Amino acid sequence: MRNRLKSVVAVAATVMVLSLVAAPAASAWIFENSCASYNGWTLFQRGTATCSTTEGGNFALALDGGSATATDGTGNRAIALDGAATATDGSGNRSVSIRGGANLTGGDDNRVVAIDGSASVTDGDDNTAFAIRGSANLSDGGNNNTVVAIDGGASVFDGGNNNTVVAIDGSASVF
Repeated sequence: MRNRLKSVVAVAATVMVLSLVAAPAASAWIFENSCASYNGWTLFQRGTATCSTTEGGNFALALDGGSATATDGTGNRAIALDGAATATDGSGNRSVSIRGGANLTGGDDNRVVAIDGSASVTDGDDNTAFAIRGSANLSDGGNNNTVVAIDGGASVFDGGNNNTVVAIDGSASVF
């Protein structure tokens, strides 16, 4: 646990040093409104960005005014760049948002990525939701599902297992 804390502190220190030595435009764009939190502790907070974690090795990083929350689990990670990312109520969950919304609630080892869109996973294990300018949703549990939406909407409902749903410029669902 001490080594993990040292690693996170090293990452936070690197981000802070980069914010001081980076070009002024890059510094203003990314680092002016940023924060990081680990294991219930705020490592740094600047401007309007918000970060929240609880004990259990959870980590949250928000850049460019984003909001990141990693709580109520162990080893959860939430990273937001000008968006919102949440990873809660599980173990080993990863949530990344770039100018969108990525929400992960419950389950273990799930991955959610939203780029200019929204992606969410609710419960279940080993699921992936990925959205670019669209909406990818996996709800009501299920395991080993993959949902991908590019300029469209893709969903898996009612706890199915081992499903893959891809929507490009349209919509697709599994019930």
